[in-house]
Amino acid sequence: MIMIGEVNKLIYNALIKHGGLYLPDVGSLSILRYPAAISSRNEILPPHYGVEFRKESVGRSIVEIIAAEVGVELSRAEEIYGRWLEKSREGSVVTIDRVGVIRGEVFECDNTLIAVLNVNSHPLTIDNH
Repeated sequence: MIMIGEVNKLIYNALIKHGGLYLPDVGSLSILRYPAAISSRNEILPPHYGVEFRKESVGRSIVEIIAAEVGVELSRAEEIYGRWLEKSREGSVVTIDRVGVIRGEVFECDNTLIAVLNVNSHPLTIDNH
């Protein structure tokens, strides 16, 4: 039987690998690229990545991913996902280890995931000469 931590790992890997996924009855997570900008301290902030949450279905369903990765029928993958969701959801809060926390319609990305997505994103000082 697949455990909660394994589903969390599948979600993390699918997000990194595919750039997004759909969590039925929760919403979708997508990696977005933000362009470079200039800060108020005259630093060039390099392009960076973040994770966006939407209520709509966007991307491949985690149920399909579970079925493919574990080698089970879709109905069995739905059961696995249902158990994961039951254990990961407390009221309107869904916690996904190493990915983040969804509170209603607001997503708070895990700092470790942000660091992985933006491994070489250090501000540069602008030369005004």
